[in-house]
Amino acid sequence: MKSEQMLKDSNLQSKSVPPPIPAFSWMGSMSPLLLVPVAVVVVVALFASDGVLDQWPLARTFTNWMQLKLPFINRHASSTSYPQVALLVNCLTVALIPVLSLVWLTQSFVNYPRLLARNRAIKQLGLMKHLLIIFIAVPFFAAALYFMVALPGDPSWAKGFTTESRGGLAFLCSIMLYICSMAVGAWPLMVRLFIDLHIKKGVEINLDYSN
Repeated sequence: MKSEQMLKDSNLQSKSVPPPIPAFSWMGSMSPLLLVPVAVVVVVALFASDGVLDQWPLARTFTNWMQLKLPFINRHASSTSYPQVALLVNCLTVALIPVLSLVWLTQSFVNYPRLLARNRAIKQLGLMKHLLIIFIAVPFFAAALYFMVALPGDPSWAKGFTTESRGGLAFLCSIMLYICSMAVGAWPLMVRLFIDLHIKKGVEINLDYSN
C-alpha cells in the first residue's frame, strides 16, 4: 500500500511539472538562432585562407574597426601561425556575443512562466547555487574571454592548442561565444528567478507566520 501511494504521489508530481523546452526548437538552448552564428565562427576558423583580410576588404574593415574599439584584440592573433584568420575569428566571437545575448534574453522572457514552474516543482536551484550563478558566472566568463583574445600565445599546459591548430581555435571560440552569450543574456532571467523562488517565497512564509 505504501509503495502504491508513493507511486501515485510521483505520478501526480510528474504531471504537475511542465515539460522541458525542446532543445532544438526556436526557443530552445540549441536554437538555430544560436547555432548558426556559432557555426559561422567555426567555418571561418577552419576554412578561411591565411590571407583572408587581404582578399576580403570588408573583413579588413571590420577587424580594423574592432581593433579601434578593443586595441588588445590582436595580441593573441599575432602570436598564431595564421594571424589574419585568428584576428577575424576573435573579432567575430566578440562582436557576436551581444547578438546572441539578445537571443538568450528574448528566450528567457518567452520561456519564463514554464521555467519558473519547472524550478518550483523540481527545486533544482538552491539558494547558494543560485547566488553563485548570479555573482560569479558573468565576471568569470568575461575574464576568460579577455584572456583568450588579449594574451599572446597559449598557456604552458595547452601550448599550440590555438596558436598552431585551427581546430583548437574553432573549438575554443565556439565554446566561449555560446557560454559567454548565455551568461550575459540569461543573467536577467537568473535574477528574476532568484526573486520569485527565494525572496518572494521568504516574504510569503513570513506573512503566513504573522497571520
